[in-house]
Amino acid sequence: MPEGSLARRYAKAFIEITTRVGVVDPVGKDLLQLAEIVEASRELRIALENPAIDRASRKAVLAEILRRQGGNPETRRLVEALIDRDRLGVLREIAHAYRALADETAGRVRAAVVSAERLDEARLGQIQRALERVTGKRVVIERDEDPALLAGVVTRIGSWVYDGSLRSQMTQLRDTLLEE
Repeated sequence: MPEGSLARRYAKAFIEITTRVGVVDPVGKDLLQLAEIVEASRELRIALENPAIDRASRKAVLAEILRRQGGNPETRRLVEALIDRDRLGVLREIAHAYRALADETAGRVRAAVVSAERLDEARLGQIQRALERVTGKRVVIERDEDPALLAGVVTRIGSWVYDGSLRSQMTQLRDTLLEE
């Protein structure tokens, strides 16, 4: 079975469980953080996915990681289920599929907003309100900076991209001048 469909199946089951107990967003945050921690350490990833290491030891390691990051008890139970079924290798995909389902369920979308320099809260609020009018959904902004843009903002929501950067405008101007 392709990992994407497997991840979506687990994410859907986890959403159903966490919705019942009211911890959808905290578990989503925990899963993403845990996936990042596991991905960042090759040794940890190998140890957690190694069937030669007993499940109880692998569960104890993950329980300690979650305890240190302030993880939700429900997250621990869900991750233990992945260990029991030897599915920890798709944790990252499950975490991303879970977040997408949680966003869909909550009626929100994520927008990646990249600017040449850090945007102040007032400007970020303007962008967020404009995006909410366009999408009709609550927008969660994930911001980043890229000095190569020179000025302006590039926004991505799903497959939709609005490039209002100075770099893009200069490229368009150059292309127009070269055509003539």
